[in-house]
Amino acid sequence: MQFLKSLFCLQGFDNRSRFFAICSTSYVVFIMLSSAFASSLFISLSLLVLFAVTLGLTSLRRLHDAKLNKNWLFAPSLTFVFVATIIIFSQQNSSYYLLLIPVLCSAILLTYPSTGKLNFILGYFGPVDLKEYQQETHQRKQAKFRIEPTLINDNTGSSYSSVNIDNTQSAQQSYNVEQNHYAQNTPPQNQQADIGELIRLKVLSNTKAPFILTAIIVLLLIAAVGGNYYYGQESVLLRAVGVVVAVGIAGLIAMQTLKGRTAVTFAKESRTEVRKVVWPTRQEAIQTTGIVLVVTLLMSLLLWGLDSVLFWVVGLITGMKVL
Repeated sequence: MQFLKSLFCLQGFDNRSRFFAICSTSYVVFIMLSSAFASSLFISLSLLVLFAVTLGLTSLRRLHDAKLNKNWLFAPSLTFVFVATIIIFSQQNSSYYLLLIPVLCSAILLTYPSTGKLNFILGYFGPVDLKEYQQETHQRKQAKFRIEPTLINDNTGSSYSSVNIDNTQSAQQSYNVEQNHYAQNTPPQNQQADIGELIRLKVLSNTKAPFILTAIIVLLLIAAVGGNYYYGQESVLLRAVGVVVAVGIAGLIAMQTLKGRTAVTFAKESRTEVRKVVWPTRQEAIQTTGIVLVVTLLMSLLLWGLDSVLFWVVGLITGMKVL
C-alpha cells in the first residue's frame, strides 16, 4: 500500500534508477495490455489514463530531484498520451514504433544527475514512508530460505512487531526537515564526472547538434501533416489533437537550440517589460476612446468639407460639372 502511495505522490523525489524502472515498466506493460485488450476501447483508454498519470508523477518527482523547470513534465506524459491515442484508435501494429518518442523524452530526463544527497529508500524520498515496506520485503525474501532449528529464542519477529520504526507522521516531519535543508543548503556536486551529464553535454556541444535538432523538428512537422492525411478516415478531433501535440513536441525540441533559448529569454524579458506598463483604468480607457472617436469624426467632416469646396472651385473655373 505504501509503495502504491509513493507511485502516485505529488511530492518527493525519484532518483534515476527508480525513474528508469517506472518508465520502462509502464511502457512494456502498456504494450502488452493494450495489444491484449485492443478490442475493448474502455480498457484501452483506462490503461492510457493510468500510465499517463504514472509517467507524469514520476517525471515530476524526477524534476524535483534534478531541480529542472516543470515544463519538462509535459514531455514524457503528453507525448505518451499522443502516441497511445494513435495506437488505440488506429489499431495498427506499426504505430507501436511511435512509443520511441516518449522513450526518448524519458531518456533525456535520465541524463540529468541529482543535485543533492538525499536518503533514498528504494529510489524514493518523500512524505510516504517506505522503510516498513522495505523491511517486509526483506523478511519475505528471508522466509524463503530454510531456517535451522535452534534452542536460542529468536525474538526477531516479535521485536520487529513491537518496535514501530517510523510511522507516517514521523516520516512526513523528516521529509519536511530534509526538504528544507535540501532547498536551502544544497551540498556541492560530486567531483566525479556523471556519465549521463557528459553524454548530454557532449551532444549539445556538438557542432552538428543544431542541424540534427532542426532535422528532427522538420521530420515531426512532416509527420504531423502526413499523419493528418494518412489517418484521414479518423475523427477530426483526434487528428487535430495529434497535429497540436506534434507541433508542441517540435517546439520543445526547438527550445533546446541556441536560437530557441534566445527566443525563450526574449519572451521572458518581454513579459517582464509588459508587467511594468501602467495600464489605464476603465474610466480613463472610455474617456480616451471617446476623445479619439470625436476627433476622428471632426477630421472626417473637415476633409469632406474641403473636398466639396475644391470640387466647387474646379467646376467654377473650368465650367465643367465635377461629380
